[in-house]
Amino acid sequence: MPDSLTIAPTDARSDEALRIIQRMYDELNLLYHNDLDGSFRPLPFNRPGGVFLMAHDNGVAVGCAGIIPYDADTGEVKRVYVEPGYRGMGLSAALMAALEAHARDLGYKRLRLETGDLQPAAIRLYEKIGYERIPCYGHYTDNDDSVCFEKAL
Repeated sequence: MPDSLTIAPTDARSDEALRIIQRMYDELNLLYHNDLDGSFRPLPFNRPGGVFLMAHDNGVAVGCAGIIPYDADTGEVKRVYVEPGYRGMGLSAALMAALEAHARDLGYKRLRLETGDLQPAAIRLYEKIGYERIPCYGHYTDNDDSVCFEKAL
């Protein structure tokens, strides 16, 4: 990972955050043949129990990830994305490690997340950093494209 990369909490409603989230949606739309709009489901990253992190390289946003509350003991990981030119450098793992540190500070005992079955690199990452597959939860329960994970902190 380049020394010029930084990871820090950011307002997920900022123009910069909305741009990178939209790039994530654009990629997912192509992969899953969907028509998702990045603003379709606002998430409470800015509420208690939430955090949104962005990775920057020399001031340019290159990745993001966040946590929202799932229940009192569990945070849900959302919006994990790294720009294609920055993949394979360990940035996703660094974002997840930073999220886990924030989750501990927020008092969570575990993190859970959902990813898609057409995202093998994401699945490999989560398994590599200690997430275990769990039955799909919430509105993912009946989604055949979903793969869900959880990690005790």
